[in-house]
Amino acid sequence: MISALALKHSNDIPPSTELPANFDKIHPPRFECGEMVRWTDVGEEADWGIVIGKFYNYEQRRCCWMWCYVIWLAPDSKSTAGVSI
Repeated sequence: MISALALKHSNDIPPSTELPANFDKIHPPRFECGEMVRWTDVGEEADWGIVIGKFYNYEQRRCCWMWCYVIWLAPDSKSTAGVSI
């Protein structure tokens, strides 16, 4: 059944799902765990928090591997009210 489905955006699929060789040297992470971060492109009321994790992932929209971050939102960030644990 799945094989009968058309592949959407098949050109966006990376040739390999393995991490690039020496990825940590080529693309070091911008932020480290424990750093405080804030969204810069959304104005003064931007959310902020602390980096509590990071992982390397393939970003299909940019067609490249990149770092992604797990953020613990600060209690007074505007999006905190919409997050449930």
